[in-house]
Amino acid sequence: LYVPPPDFNGRLSILRIHTRNMPLSEDVNFKKIAELTEGYSGADIEALVRGVSFKELKKNTNLNIAKSIVHCFSIIILLAIDFKKNAS
Repeated sequence: LYVPPPDFNGRLSILRIHTRNMPLSEDVNFKKIAELTEGYSGADIEALVRGVSFKELKKNTNLNIAKSIVHCFSIIILLAIDFKKNAS
């Protein structure tokens, strides 16, 4: 049985659910993160949030999860662009 990935609103809800008990900076842009996670499953988004939060916990006690998530996506996008260039 195929379950398609969540749409924009679904991803937005998943992000809010998995960050609801986390201290976040005021500049968290859930809409931008939801845009960047197109094609991700709910489990993928949960793993991303957990991974970034653990990374931030190791660095310091003031979590800045949103910036770390965006940073991770920037790296993924650059790697994807580089991969496409090398594949052609």
